[in-house]
Order: sequence, then C-alpha cells, then structure tokens
Amino acid sequence: MATRSPADYHTTDPETYSLRTFARSHQMSLSRLYELFDLGFGPLVTKNGRRRIITREAATEWRRQWNGKDLPSRPKRPNEPN
Repeated sequence: MATRSPADYHTTDPETYSLRTFARSHQMSLSRLYELFDLGFGPLVTKNGRRRIITREAATEWRRQWNGKDLPSRPKRPNEPN
C-alpha cells in the first residue's frame, strides 16, 4: 500500500468548509470573514452540533454573488485614523 501525502486528501472544492478554511481558501483573514458576517454579507452558515460550517453550495452561491464586485467594508469609527 502506497503512503499518501496530505496533498492527496486536498480537493479544490470540499463538501464543507470550517470558517477558518473558508477564510483561508478565499484569501481573507478570519477577522475579515467575521466582519462580513457582522455586516450581513457573509456566506450562509450551517450549524453541525457545536461546529459552524459553510457548505459547498453556500460557498458557490456567495462567490457567484460577489464575483467581480468589491466586498463592503465596515464604516470607519469617528476617531479612527485613515
């Protein structure tokens, strides 16, 4: 039996993402993902017991919705520097 490397288990579009793996695979920080959730622009999240996951379908829909558009940013606070 051949030894498998971790790369053998990686797929380009997994069935589900954890919040961390979704953020990493979409090249954003976890805090940016939470910011998008707070603004109401994050992908649909499903709870699986205590875990929160993003399904493949939810990730695809989110990417379709934001393809070619700028994601919104949180408004600056009054005393926040530029």
